[in-house]
Amino acid sequence: MGTTKLSYKKFPYFKQLESADCGPTCLRMIAKYYGKKVDIHSLRELCYINKNGVNFADLINAANSIGLDTVPVKLSVNQLLFEAPRPCILHWKDNHYVVYLGTTKNDEIIIADPGFGKLKLSREDFYKFWKRDANEKGVALLLEPGTSFTTEEIRVEEEFDKVSYFTAYLKPYKKKFLLLLVLLLLIAGISIFYPLINESLVDDGISNNNIRFVVYLLLAQLILYTSTNLLEFFQGWIFLNVNTKLSIQLISDFLKKLITMPLSFFDSKLTTDIMLRVDDHSRIEEFFSNHSLQFLVSIIVFLIYSTLLLSYSIPVFAFFVGVSVISIVWVYKFQNQRKYIDYKRFEIETENKNILYEIVNGISDLKINNATNYKTEQWQKTEQNLFRLNKANMLLELKQSIGVNYLSQLKNTAIMGYIAYLVIDQQLTFGALLSISFIIGQLTLPVEGFIAYLYSYQDASISIDRLSDVYRKKDEEQMFDKYINSREEEQHIVSTNAIQFVNANYSYLGPNSPSLFDSLNIEFPLNKVTAIVGTSGSGKTTIIKLLLKYYQLLDGEIRYKGENIDAIKPEKWRDLISVVFQEGYIFSDSVVGNITLGSEYDDERFLKAIQLSNSQEFIDRLPQKELTKIGENGLGLSKGQVQRILIARAMYKDPEIIILDEATSALDAENEKIIHDNLQEFFKNRTVIIIAHRLSTVKNADKIIVLKNGEVIEEGSHVGLVAEKGSYFHLVKNQLELGN
Repeated sequence: MGTTKLSYKKFPYFKQLESADCGPTCLRMIAKYYGKKVDIHSLRELCYINKNGVNFADLINAANSIGLDTVPVKLSVNQLLFEAPRPCILHWKDNHYVVYLGTTKNDEIIIADPGFGKLKLSREDFYKFWKRDANEKGVALLLEPGTSFTTEEIRVEEEFDKVSYFTAYLKPYKKKFLLLLVLLLLIAGISIFYPLINESLVDDGISNNNIRFVVYLLLAQLILYTSTNLLEFFQGWIFLNVNTKLSIQLISDFLKKLITMPLSFFDSKLTTDIMLRVDDHSRIEEFFSNHSLQFLVSIIVFLIYSTLLLSYSIPVFAFFVGVSVISIVWVYKFQNQRKYIDYKRFEIETENKNILYEIVNGISDLKINNATNYKTEQWQKTEQNLFRLNKANMLLELKQSIGVNYLSQLKNTAIMGYIAYLVIDQQLTFGALLSISFIIGQLTLPVEGFIAYLYSYQDASISIDRLSDVYRKKDEEQMFDKYINSREEEQHIVSTNAIQFVNANYSYLGPNSPSLFDSLNIEFPLNKVTAIVGTSGSGKTTIIKLLLKYYQLLDGEIRYKGENIDAIKPEKWRDLISVVFQEGYIFSDSVVGNITLGSEYDDERFLKAIQLSNSQEFIDRLPQKELTKIGENGLGLSKGQVQRILIARAMYKDPEIIILDEATSALDAENEKIIHDNLQEFFKNRTVIIIAHRLSTVKNADKIIVLKNGEVIEEGSHVGLVAEKGSYFHLVKNQLELGN
């Protein structure tokens, strides 16, 4: 790789959409510099992005995937400035990436920061942010087009079309929009008569002292006002109905898409990040409902009054349009700054709300550790950042509004001066002056409407860009389509009486991260009880989540009766399974609602579930028994009571496969023994998988699997494994007092 000359002004710049997007965005800029368009959503997938961003290995792999040759290096500052090829990627501030572009004549160092723009830094600032080791060397990734590099565009399979997104929601209401258009045309048509009446009132009525004619004109004006108000009432009523339905449909469709996303999507997003995306719908709805209609009104009014103004004076019309265009260009000039501020606000508000969420939910731990000031100071820091950002936004809006208002006043003053000259020169009547003044006032409103529409479109467009991150991604069913569609083509499925992991490979953060499972092979016999034991971090819970299709294997298969479970639709597969996690969720609903979770209520099945889970006694003590509201907005339960509700929920489902992941860890010994004995009856003719640290609960399992660091190190029955005196023996001897 050799050094290259680079014009930083011509270097393409893209703003990162999220705080974790810096690595993929740097690659996007460099690819574009070499003539290749790469969609940010494609780069996210190639980088295996998560809520913490991307690691260096995944960044290298993504660059190679788009045809760039890479060399990760450690360089001194002088080596970077005088020897390294440009552009290259620098590891910045420990958790960020930027693109190094070169230096200026004044010895300033130029970078493209996906979070802040193209920046010129002094050497002191550069030293501060480019982290270096004890040998004064920092990490960089050198890149240049390889032999496989092409300028062919790379993007996700389905491009998110904003126009189609808009029209899809407007199409069901086309008849109502047509009616609204007719009403708007009638209202606009009526408004044509106002300047004509004013002109006639002055020139024909007042000038000729014709009081009767004046009264007729005033009555006509009153009728027009009344008609306009009635039409506007009907228009508002229709619009209110459309607006309400549209708002519900927008968020409803987003939630439907959101809940079909794989669990890996939620793992890569902060909760507050997702919640702010829901809030984005209010800006889209505002654009749909108010500004789109207002834009249509503005066009109609502008055309009508432009025609009237042209009939009075072509120069006045030309001057008005010219200054109005300058006003719109002035507003549009600040679009990129508005976009940057909006993205930055989204990022800081996500962090801000996340800290508030942590303070509320972790208040007991903060108090016991006297750490309330620590978290409060973090929140105050984000508030200060928001304050500075809001100041920048207010300054931007101030520049826009002052510029537009100044041009508007300049335009009106110049036009009135010109018209006054025409009246004095007797080229226009005094009534025509009043009429033109009225027309200019009416034309100013559409121009303001155009500008408001531009603001709203910018905001809605930014929000749709963020929402497209959800709409573009494949949901669970789409991810498994290739397996489901080929299911009927499978000719030789060997039926087995087991659930099997066959040469399963998995890593939490993609193929370039350390593997948790490498060619894992496990078998869970059907209609038997299998227990998985092992130290924390050995992969026990991950096996369950893979079995539930929350995550996808990198390689290998999970089979049920010999068939790859990827060929079974996720919802149908999960219909067969109940699972109790150690940290299950209790919804703000009644006890019945939490156990049945929307399925059809069966009194006999419900009573059996609460009896087997030993929940009957504490439910009977609740104020409204099983109808008592529990959860965050209801009555609080102890951890042991929560676990019993979760066990009852799993039993009520009446599944073929039941999974218990530390399901009784919060129970006292007495309740645990009662539930354990009750479960033995429930386990009959079911496939059961148990994960437990309390190894007394797995003694009676038909098969015990011992995991360590993602590998099976022992398998067998309790008696057989104890006799071997291996890892299992050492795990249980203290708890079960087996001695030496």
